[in-house]
Amino acid sequence: MKNFSKLITLTALFLGAIAITIVSCKKDDEKTEEPNPQVYYDGTGTIGSNGGTIYFNDDTSPINGTYIVIPENAMGSEQTIIISQGTNNANFTGSSDIIVVEFEPDGLEFSSEVEVAIPYAENFDPEKLTVFYYKNGSNKVDVMPISSIDQTNKLIKFKTTHFSGYFTSEDGLPCPGTPTVIDEDGNVYNTVNIGGQCWMQENINVGTQITAPTEWPQPTNNNQIEKYCYEDDPANCETYGGLYLWEEYMKFSEAGSQGICPTGWRIPTMADFDALVNYSGGYGYYNDTHLHLKSQTSDWGYPGDNESGFTARPGNYWNYNAIIGGGAPWMDVGAVFGASDVNNYGSSLVVGFGTENYPTRFNGAVSIRCIKAEGGNYNQAPTIPVLNFPLNQADVSLPFTLQWSSTDPDNDPLTYDIYLSTNSSPDELASGINENTYELTDLNAGQTYYWKIIVDDGQGHQMESVVYSFNVTGSENLPPTIPASPSPENNATIEITETTLHWACTDPEQDPITYNIYFGASADPALLEEGLTHSSYPIDNLAENTTYY
Repeated sequence: MKNFSKLITLTALFLGAIAITIVSCKKDDEKTEEPNPQVYYDGTGTIGSNGGTIYFNDDTSPINGTYIVIPENAMGSEQTIIISQGTNNANFTGSSDIIVVEFEPDGLEFSSEVEVAIPYAENFDPEKLTVFYYKNGSNKVDVMPISSIDQTNKLIKFKTTHFSGYFTSEDGLPCPGTPTVIDEDGNVYNTVNIGGQCWMQENINVGTQITAPTEWPQPTNNNQIEKYCYEDDPANCETYGGLYLWEEYMKFSEAGSQGICPTGWRIPTMADFDALVNYSGGYGYYNDTHLHLKSQTSDWGYPGDNESGFTARPGNYWNYNAIIGGGAPWMDVGAVFGASDVNNYGSSLVVGFGTENYPTRFNGAVSIRCIKAEGGNYNQAPTIPVLNFPLNQADVSLPFTLQWSSTDPDNDPLTYDIYLSTNSSPDELASGINENTYELTDLNAGQTYYWKIIVDDGQGHQMESVVYSFNVTGSENLPPTIPASPSPENNATIEITETTLHWACTDPEQDPITYNIYFGASADPALLEEGLTHSSYPIDNLAENTTYY
């Protein structure tokens, strides 16, 4: 029900018009020719708006089997595209087995995704692969999400919107471009790529050893990194790294910070550990994940297979709780890795006879394994979009604005695709939106709609929200516009004793509107006529030398 009455009813007369559409005539057996996409087999081809496919077929080349499929309208103009083998700098990529594939022109951008397939080394495990691409023509790399793997032809497939140089690495190899890293004391550590995360392969051993206390310490920021060595033996720090209290390994700073890690690296979060463990098989007791994370060294009572390359060593930890109970402070539990999360002074990942996530304080000093600072991945994905309005199953009235939120750990500019329809799997409504709001005005009252958001960081990462529904209960009825464009105009002078009043007014919803006219020689004119359905009114018998309102 409308909450106010609309005066000033506007009626419109629509005159019919005859539209004639002229179409071309053809015989039934005439067929319209569809443009055929071009197909090339020698690694070079000229592709236009019709799209096409280029294969690199040469049995003698390491990049044999490489191809690119360019869909129709992905290119605005013709381009000559060349596929070639790039130079593998083994010191950079981490292995002489790695095959580098280049596409020219370098940096070419497409208006929609193209499919690329490149070969990987025959000795690589297809279940442990990561695709890297060179960023902006530099020696910095980022991770390219994998679409599928063709194990028969040893091809790894992905989708991209721009050309670069690409190569496939295997988990357990050094991080491309960063095979080693040095801490502030000059200690050198190897690195390892695991599922697109770049980890130090050894526990950090930086700082000055102090004797472990017999009661809970009160760390103070003396601008010096202090560590314990297992059983107060410095040889254990050399083998297993130092053991650090949360305040010390965080350098008395905030969660997510560099802490005691080298420049360009940081203390991992529990989310980083979760990604590592889930990629390696998942949490659990007596499952195989701990074997994949553990080293093959004999200092484990039950050595691992180290399939991941993480190479966890049994550094154990110093435990205050044991002191309280009258026991020894040195706990032989395996490997305990500290996280930066501020949750009662830190969280931990424990690798022993299983893999366990301790989201609350582990009362003691633990090992630290640093992760590359760009979020652990070479470029971290944005957060999953949160749908802020309307909430799930909410009732809304038009007009209203969709609202959502997402952030990017690397501060990459984000764009959003909006999906909305009456289907529980909503269709795309708009794409490439730079804002996190979108106004809706043209929906059907009494209808249930479903919506979701997909965010894109422009670095090959897309994150998809959950699907929410909302019910449209109706529209908020808006008032008509204020009457305007009066004739005669304000303060006008006329030389006759009759005239016709004219004005203009519209209604946003095209509701019928009516008018009440107030007219007279008083500044507060009386009602002259009401319920008019048109925007003009004749006036006569006007007195000379008189001002009317």
